[in-house]
Amino acid sequence: MKTVVYIRIPAIILAVFFSINILTGCSTQLFLSNAGPAAAAADNAARPAAPVVNNAIYSNDYIIDEGPVRGGAVRVYATAPDTYNALLTRNSYANAMFGLIYEGLATIGPYLTVECGLAERWAPSVDGMVWYVVLRDGVKWHDGRPLKAYDVVGTIDKIRSYGEYSPYADLIENIRSAAAMSELEIRLELIKENAFTPYTLTFPIIPSHVAIDALDGMSGDANMGAALIGTGPYRYAGHDKEKSVTLEAANTWHGAMDSAETQPPYIQEVQFIFHDPRDTALSRFRERDVDLFFSKTINYSRYQSSSELRIRQYSEREFLFVSMNYNKGMTAAKSVRRALLRMLDRKKLIGEALDGRGIAAEYPVQPESLLYGDGITGTPYDPQAARSILENAGFRLDDGVFYGDVGNGWRSLELSMLVNAGDAERCALADKMADMFRDNGVVIKVIREQADEIAKKITGGEYEMALIGYRTQPFPDMTELYSTPWQEGKQPVNPARYQNDEADRISHELFTVYDEADRMTAFSELTAILRDDAPYLGICFRASALVHGEDMRGGIYPCDRNPFNMFAGWYISDYR
Repeated sequence: MKTVVYIRIPAIILAVFFSINILTGCSTQLFLSNAGPAAAAADNAARPAAPVVNNAIYSNDYIIDEGPVRGGAVRVYATAPDTYNALLTRNSYANAMFGLIYEGLATIGPYLTVECGLAERWAPSVDGMVWYVVLRDGVKWHDGRPLKAYDVVGTIDKIRSYGEYSPYADLIENIRSAAAMSELEIRLELIKENAFTPYTLTFPIIPSHVAIDALDGMSGDANMGAALIGTGPYRYAGHDKEKSVTLEAANTWHGAMDSAETQPPYIQEVQFIFHDPRDTALSRFRERDVDLFFSKTINYSRYQSSSELRIRQYSEREFLFVSMNYNKGMTAAKSVRRALLRMLDRKKLIGEALDGRGIAAEYPVQPESLLYGDGITGTPYDPQAARSILENAGFRLDDGVFYGDVGNGWRSLELSMLVNAGDAERCALADKMADMFRDNGVVIKVIREQADEIAKKITGGEYEMALIGYRTQPFPDMTELYSTPWQEGKQPVNPARYQNDEADRISHELFTVYDEADRMTAFSELTAILRDDAPYLGICFRASALVHGEDMRGGIYPCDRNPFNMFAGWYISDYR
């Protein structure tokens, strides 16, 4: 691996740099570059469009799009919030609504790049243990008060006080302390160096002058207007008891130009309509009761020829993979693992077993990530290559089944695969995989058991294969699954008990690489090692989809953090 060289500025000099405003600009390419938001926007424009599910769904050429236009209203399918406290809600619809009201220091752009939000710029100290953040000047809360550094510090302290009750607890767990250096400058001291720190600064910033805890028990009270105050592109406009909440465009939003007709936010009103969860979003959409929704369950194949909707798929953080016993039995043989990896037709598996609700991935890094460059390739479905690997290792195909000796005597290549009996989709996936492997000379016996029993067998090493899931970190972290976790307090996942010194070194080094190009090189080298060792059979990330009408346009890049990501730039193309 090539040596990574990057320059850091001594802390005392960096403090001086703060005072004369030449800190690092937020950038999607180099954390330590001088590129600012304008350069990042230009870079995004040069990238290809975000991945789509099916081109036929997107063919709406008969609509003449004259470009962004201001006006119109959108109705969004939602369920009643569990709380109106944005730091505590675990309701995905409420979280999307709060994503329009509140903003983070950072935001997620196309290809899961990290970009400036409320922060104008940031930079690490020499040892990477301190991050300095400068806020955008002139940002105001919806009630007219200015955003200050102590609002950020207060938000971090509030999340910390909530502990595990807040879904944002994992984003601040590596922050040892936060302090306001001035009205616009914040100092974040870390527990351990993490070059991915900007990815963790996406939690919503709340105003320190509003008692956020008062929102916990609210269900549509008259005080909501005084409590739901953010800096985002939309502000609270009203509610209909527990039936809906209406937001209106905040035309003084810092991302817009007050008097310019063609500046965002374009859509002027957004209404979140609360439905009974049994009342499906798709049915409400087809009845024209809502204009857009996001879903984990829509069957894509049913709407390939539909002209009434568009489907934009995005990965969630749940990674599905098959763990193999790396130290015992036939899966301890690298030849067997490498052959199995090439017998895996991910696209077919996802289409047939998950109705397309997944995005193929060999590694636990979301496939939209910019880390996947030209030098990073997955292992293709190649039955002939799989056969060659096994034959070169001494296996022979007899009556459609491979036979070989990997230290346990000559026997057929028959393996058992554990799967959670309570997860119908995983069971279907396991059955389809068994059929696929059988067609390639490997017999798989699918064993359905309860999750706790599977965990016991994996912990004890008493298994051959197991189809399991893993919720990834909010940034590209491979250490939990392949080596010792980098972050303090994290428990290793690594059910295969895989260990490779070079893979361990590279995966840890990624946390100290600040140049995006060098990071991609390191990631490429790491995946090459993993592709050769094949400790796991990566299948896919579970996927959700944003569904909307044919007239919705703009930079629509849904992501797992917020399906309505960059919503201020969306517009209704035929609104006049």
